[in-house]
Amino acid sequence: MAPPAMQVVPRIKKTYRYNVTGSPSGTAVTVGSLLAAMGAIGTVANTTIVSLCSSVRIKKIKIWPALNAAGSGNSLDTYVVWANSIANQPDEKKDATLQTGSTVGRSMVYRPQAKSLSSFVWNSTSATTVLFNITAPQGSIVDITLDGWFANSIAPYAQAVGTATVGSVYYGCLDGSTTHLLPPVGLLTTH
Repeated sequence: MAPPAMQVVPRIKKTYRYNVTGSPSGTAVTVGSLLAAMGAIGTVANTTIVSLCSSVRIKKIKIWPALNAAGSGNSLDTYVVWANSIANQPDEKKDATLQTGSTVGRSMVYRPQAKSLSSFVWNSTSATTVLFNITAPQGSIVDITLDGWFANSIAPYAQAVGTATVGSVYYGCLDGSTTHLLPPVGLLTTH
């Protein structure tokens, strides 16, 4: 009797944490930036990192909004808008607007709607596809839980960067390698 078939491509599920260092307002997060965020290796000095994974799926996003500084006179919006290019997905937005001096003691949780564009598995051939846009005040914390499949027959994602050492492992910013508003917490990153 032959051994049963098994999945040989490694798959990981991991939650990554990001600190909002700027004030992203409708900042796009793409398939490519998610692949780089899951880990990438410097392949060309000061030019390119290549992702370890070639496919990714979003499980959920949690945001702990920053506190609105008393006396600032404005409110701070925090929300995720999912990509909405499929006709059967409603146009939804969960919003937390904080009044001056307000605090939020819990996180806001976002999950892609079943069978929506953002709930699918995406690979590096669609690296520029935007899966969601994020708005959050500086100082917020963002956790994103991802499923990732290591590269095998699908080529990994190559991201242009300004600094990288060949052979070093980096974790990309959630918003890609240009704006750096959402860098990872506690992991080596590059710009």
